[in-house]
Amino acid sequence: MKTLSELRTSFVAAREIAKEASPSRAKEAAALIGEISQHCKELYEIAETYMERARCRNLYESIDNVIELLNRSGFCNETVAAFFGLSKGKGASFSEISSGAATILREEPPASVEDPAAMMDAPAEPVFPRGKAPSASKKLSTPPPASAKPFVSPPPAAPAASDFPPAPKPANGGNTRPTPAASNAPTGTIPKQTEDDMAPKSLDEFIGQAHIIRRLKEELEAAKSLGIRHLDHILLFGTYGLGKSTLMRLIGEALGVEYIFMDCTSMKNDVKSRHSFENFMIKASERNAPVVIGMDEIHKLPEDIQSNLLTLLESRIYNYVDQDGNSKNLYFPEMTFIGATTDYNRVLGTIKDRCSNLMFFMTDYTREEMTRILVNKLAVMGMTAVPEVLTMCVNRSRSSVRDIVAYVKGLRTKAVIRKTTVVTLEMAEEYFRERGLDEIGMNETERKILDIVANDPRGSISADAIAARLHMDPRTMAEAHEPFLMKLGFLTVTSRGRGITAKAQDYLKYGYFQYDDGFTIGSKPQLGGDGTPAPAEPAPVEPAPEEPAPEEPAPEDPTPAEPAPVDPTPEEPAPVEPTPAEPASVEPTPVEPTPVEPAPVLPVDPILPVDAEEAPSTALPYPNVL
Repeated sequence: MKTLSELRTSFVAAREIAKEASPSRAKEAAALIGEISQHCKELYEIAETYMERARCRNLYESIDNVIELLNRSGFCNETVAAFFGLSKGKGASFSEISSGAATILREEPPASVEDPAAMMDAPAEPVFPRGKAPSASKKLSTPPPASAKPFVSPPPAAPAASDFPPAPKPANGGNTRPTPAASNAPTGTIPKQTEDDMAPKSLDEFIGQAHIIRRLKEELEAAKSLGIRHLDHILLFGTYGLGKSTLMRLIGEALGVEYIFMDCTSMKNDVKSRHSFENFMIKASERNAPVVIGMDEIHKLPEDIQSNLLTLLESRIYNYVDQDGNSKNLYFPEMTFIGATTDYNRVLGTIKDRCSNLMFFMTDYTREEMTRILVNKLAVMGMTAVPEVLTMCVNRSRSSVRDIVAYVKGLRTKAVIRKTTVVTLEMAEEYFRERGLDEIGMNETERKILDIVANDPRGSISADAIAARLHMDPRTMAEAHEPFLMKLGFLTVTSRGRGITAKAQDYLKYGYFQYDDGFTIGSKPQLGGDGTPAPAEPAPVEPAPEEPAPEEPAPEDPTPAEPAPVDPTPEEPAPVEPTPAEPASVEPTPVEPTPVEPAPVLPVDPILPVDAEEAPSTALPYPNVL
């Protein structure tokens, strides 16, 4: 890796050659600035943040595009002149590119030029907007941006150290990298990036689906060791927006072969579709070179066309019958077939069998992976976002990278209008409100579907009835809206029709939803014993104001306390109650009258020998007296 001093020397030398505008020295200038491009590529591999990587990639891609222009048309190009700071023509200067304020896109050669290399041999003067090159003794009429030092000749001024990406951090930690904020463009300046720039450029940059990436890297390494330029045929299964098309393209780029793509969505079971597919295969075979054929939504192919793919997958020969009834064979010596689909059941089993070695099921992205993807794509666009915005976007993403890309483009528009590079919470709320997306990403139509099913008295309703109430094609509803509602766990499909789940009812009533990873939105009230929302929520609130109330009756408590000592006074007779126990001891005294009765009887008549036992039995005590 070269030092900054060496890189400045290379740029100054290339700029001096550009001033001469000699066609024979264009390649020499391209080699000099190629050293700067190589330096940026090396920094890209060791960059620690997304912003640093985006800045390095922007710089080396812009320089590579300038090198291509130099090799194609020499110095007879306004973009090249602007790059070296010799003109204000279309394009950007090196200082503007290095600061992140601009970029240089690839220019396609004009259709009228059949041999661009011939332009290198013909003597030509450099083209400038005013018809001549600026004088070497004068400064540029339009100075470069204030963030970079202008180039003045003579003597040639070396570019500022800030024009180059920072050198790698030494082991002792003496130098530090600039923070992402320091490497951003000035406030309100966002690089002119496109959707293609947000797409990953290699399998290493692909975030998520680690189980697939690991296998593909092993297969690619094995193919490289064997000296072949094809892999076993591949099938990718997954829902919308998981990156199936992107992964197919990256496999072709990793093999280093041409990649051709076909979208099978519009294919029908008719003659026109069949001829269209045959023409596609004929053009692919005419290349007579290793190729990767990618077919998206392969389940939309009619079964007879899927059956024709069997020989292609088995022996890399495609057989078809032309319009004259003749059987034709197309040969693909080194071909890799990649099919992608969202409907596993509609792909023929024979195709699955021939792709069983590399059959992959793509899974939903985790919250962490979606956040990394979002931060990466914002950084490519030269923007950052507050954490609350990242959470809002991930909650509404439906685990779809396609939705993330759409959100980034929409938020970028808001940022450009406000002339800032930081996406705030207010901007995100305004964007999602305009799109009509709620907290979990449902749109207005999907909310209406839930309301129709929830309010149906029968508990279920057919898809045709729902579509009729919404004035919508049933096929559109089944393909565009129902999959997401069923993925959320809100709809059930039975023989009676569509039904609503308890999870959907919780969201409609309370705004409560729990994602598969445990992250929740809103809160669900506590239910009482009867299953209804208990007043548990207001209950803890009511006693709070009642606490000061007991202070007022506090003086009333002592007043009833006065009779309290009176109560024990009537209780004192309680110990008197044992006094009735004394008659219990008196009871034996009335029993003693037994000896008292004979006392007057026995001494009355001593003459009669009457036994004491017979005396009480006579009616009269003295019978002989009469």
